[in-house]
Order: sequence, then C-alpha cells, then structure tokens
Amino acid sequence: MEADNLIPCAKCGNSQADNYPFCPECGALQPALVLPGAVSVVLDEVPAERLRARVIRLFQSWFPEIDSFKADAALKGSASLLLRGINEDSARRITAALKALKVGAHLKKGDSGLRDFFNGGLAISGVALILLPFVGSLTAFFLVLAAIAAPVIGAVRKQKRMRPLVSVPRSAVDREELVALAGEYGDLMARLGQEEAATLKAITRSVFQVRDRLANRSLVATAAGEVHGALYERLLDLIRASVELGRKITLESGQRRDALKRDLDSLDRLVRETDRWFREMESGERKEVPELYEDIQSIRDNIDTILQEVRVAEVRPQREKMPLR
Repeated sequence: MEADNLIPCAKCGNSQADNYPFCPECGALQPALVLPGAVSVVLDEVPAERLRARVIRLFQSWFPEIDSFKADAALKGSASLLLRGINEDSARRITAALKALKVGAHLKKGDSGLRDFFNGGLAISGVALILLPFVGSLTAFFLVLAAIAAPVIGAVRKQKRMRPLVSVPRSAVDREELVALAGEYGDLMARLGQEEAATLKAITRSVFQVRDRLANRSLVATAAGEVHGALYERLLDLIRASVELGRKITLESGQRRDALKRDLDSLDRLVRETDRWFREMESGERKEVPELYEDIQSIRDNIDTILQEVRVAEVRPQREKMPLR
C-alpha cells in the first residue's frame, strides 16, 4: 500500500487506507463514510499543484464518482463546495482529514437559497435605484430591470460556482449499518485480548481491501458483481460474524473459548485466501469469464458454509443446556 494512500486515524493516530469506512484499529468512523444531513463542506483554494493533485486523489478514494478535472478547476479558483447535505459528524471528519494535509475547509450549516442573492448584483441594484429620480421614463424602466435582474444573475452565477463536486447518495441504509457495526467494533476492541484483537483487525483490513477491489471495475470485479453483487455483501457479514465471535470470546473460558478462537482463525484464513485470489487474478493470471464465475461462486459458497458453521457452533451449546423432557 502506497504511503499516499494512507491517512492517520483522528482518534488513535494509526495509519490506514484513506477509503476505509472505519478504522480497523479502534473502530472510529473515517471520512469515506458520510451520512445525510443539513451541513455542507466548503473548500478553500488550493493553489499548489502537487498538493491539489494529492487532495484530488484523496477525494477519488472517498468518492469514486467525483470528476477529477472539475475538482482540479474548482480548487484552483476561489472557495468551492465539496459536499452538500451531510450530517455534522461526517463533515467534521472530512474537514479534520483535510486540515491534516494543510488544506482549508469549513462547515456551512443550512442551505438557504436566499443567501445566494447577497452578491455583487446588489451593488448594481443600489446604483440603479439611486439614479432613478434623475433620468427619463424609458431609462428609468431599464434601470428598474437592471435593479431586479442583477441580484438574480449574481445568484445564478454563485449557485453555478458553488455546485457540489460530489453528490450524496440518497440511500443511507448500508452506511447506517456500517456506523452501527463500527460502534460495536470499537467497543469490542477495548475488551479483547491482544491475540484476538490482532486477528479481528486482520480480518477487517482484508475485507476492506477485497471490497475496494470489487469497486475497481476490473474484469474480476465485474464478474463478481462489483459493489452490487452478493460477494460484496457477504464480506461485510464476515466482519459482523467476527465481531460476534469476539464478543463471545470475552464472555467464555476454557474449551468453549478455545473453540470460538478457532472459528475466528477460520474466518481470518478465509478472508486472506479471498484477498490472495483477487490479487492473483488482477496481477495477470488470465481466465475466461465462465471460469471466473465458477471461482467466485465457490468463494461465496465457502463464505456461506463457514458462516453457517459459526452460527451452528453458537447455537449448539444453548441446545445442549436445554433440559430433556
């Protein structure tokens, strides 16, 4: 992983990939995860070319749909709008990450269109109205038109200049699930032993890496359904299962605890093998699309099997404790 793709977590300070939804070390939410709200993020001008290029790469990792050419042009000029309609927590995570790069950014609350009419056109309106008593009726008519039109034209130009570089997706269900998962993850990391915590971190990092590969639109990712495929969702289930196993590990002891640790290790091996397979496919090993489909189906089946085994292992002790009738 290149150093340019790493940013420090604002909570624990550990470096991580800039597009992770939450920190694998502590569970803190990261800038790539945004939720809807009523706050905007306004960017200051970034005149330095190298810094501007780095900022745009960062934006692309957070928001792959961003137009890099428009972003570059916007950052060269005056203040520009990155996002509109996110919650305050999301906005603060973004501005904190940008300020760590020494890029100015601030929050703007509310989204009243009336503010756009406070522009240079008001000065033209004022001059036109002052001149009205001193001109003829025809000239006065045009001055009135100018007084009305100038602020409107200024507002349109301002809105065009301050059009957000990134659109916030309407659906927030998957992101809300990630927020909940990050909270559970962070609480658990504070209670897990060092060995189990290291395994959970490894699983989480590997899952995020594979999910990132699925978003890259390569041939392999396309065959797997990219971010809309079943594999993408199954991977997040692996983190959920790992968190649940970790929680049970903190409550159990003896043979039961050892069995849960083995299940956690099995999840770790499965995710590592999946990540390795993707790397091999993307590094040049050629396969026909039907073969890719077969491999991906096999991976999904393996994930489903091990998740089922973990769930059965969780249920079995409860059944054993039920009294016989």
